[in-house]
Amino acid sequence: MMSNFKKFLIMTENEQVNPDDLIVQGLSTTPIDEVENNFDESMEDITNEQEQELSDEEKRAFLIQRIKDRNNNFHPVKHPTVTVGTHIETNSFGLKREVKDKVVLTSITINQFDDKYRKARSRKNKLARASRKASR
Repeated sequence: MMSNFKKFLIMTENEQVNPDDLIVQGLSTTPIDEVENNFDESMEDITNEQEQELSDEEKRAFLIQRIKDRNNNFHPVKHPTVTVGTHIETNSFGLKREVKDKVVLTSITINQFDDKYRKARSRKNKLARASRKASR
């Protein structure tokens, strides 16, 4: 059985293209009337939303919410891991290495980027700036 695309390539210039020959059998399509109706309904919803004016209280509440969202800080919380023991693994080449056995403590949560982390980063950044300044 020859595919529709191959049929199309084999056609000569004198032949007319039948649109039914170009339909792919495996795909299902929605009729154009349904697509147009859905588009019209969605456009009506958009225009109705645009026509509505916000009251002063709603504008104020929206502004306050945007300010609160902007001031939210990112504090990822994670669980610490603890080394329980070690064992020796052999890989496919016969090399041996020592591997640590780790367990996640789910009863404890820590903030990954707390004050201790920020102080260490600021110290490293100061040293990097001083190093760049000295190398000029």
